[in-house]
Amino acid sequence: MDLTIDAERARQTGLAWRVVVHDDPLGEARARAERLCAGAPLAVRATKEMAWRGRRMPWSDAVRMGETMRRVASGPEEDPAGSPDRP
Repeated sequence: MDLTIDAERARQTGLAWRVVVHDDPLGEARARAERLCAGAPLAVRATKEMAWRGRRMPWSDAVRMGETMRRVASGPEEDPAGSPDRP
């Protein structure tokens, strides 16, 4: 059974967020890193946590946790300074 898929199919199914051309993968990685570093502290912390924990989790658990962390970190309640906006 062949379980491989190409990059475009991975993007279509949500397995990959973005497909990058082969010309400048390092430039794209740097742009992603700069965006991450400029992000709100909760989002940065969530991304680091997923990178660390996801390596040791079964695939389905890592995907589920990643989606949860994405939703939490991208919520409207966090401002770029890191303190939650509370009414």
